Amino acid sequence: MLCVLMLWGLLAQPPNMLPVATVGFVDQAPLIDGDMSDPCWRDAAVLAPFVSLGTARLPSQRTVARLCADANNVYVGFWCWEDAMDRLRLQAATNDTGQAWADDCVEVFLAPDGKADVYYHVIVTANGAIDDEWVWAGGQRGDMGWSFRGSAAQRRSSQGWTCEIAMPCAALGVSSIEGTWRASVARAEQPHSEWS
Repeated sequence: MLCVLMLWGLLAQPPNMLPVATVGFVDQAPLIDGDMSDPCWRDAAVLAPFVSLGTARLPSQRTVARLCADANNVYVGFWCWEDAMDRLRLQAATNDTGQAWADDCVEVFLAPDGKADVYYHVIVTANGAIDDEWVWAGGQRGDMGWSFRGSAAQRRSSQGWTCEIAMPCAALGVSSIEGTWRASVARAEQPHSEWS
């Protein structure tokens, strides 16, 4: 079983040519602890290079995301290189403050219907705070009380930080990871004001 993701906003491509990633199924799910050494990440679909928002330029702080799945979850892992770890913005201390986007964070947008009529949005900060929501096409927010009911963890080191996210199918309104989805992954990097 495979899931094909049409990645909108991930790479600077001509408007009619969205990047595509084929996401394979893993035998053993990653342990969601922020440590990206789980074997499944080596064979996961690679989403890179991240480019500066609205351009085709590479940001100074590199980011790589990887995607894989099992019968019940979509897994997203991020490597966020950072040369100014002492300047990370880590203000959001609790979940669902609506302010996680202003911190150093990663974001996942998933539209399991493949059309993006409704998409699910999860933000995880470098400090571990989580904001989640679902959104109607056009940006109208849906149920702000929605929870992705998954798990996320991050780790920081002197060279950057990592984040692992497990998103259950049931919370995304589907029973399995199959077909064509739309997706986007992003990073807000505050020390250099880079959004990619």
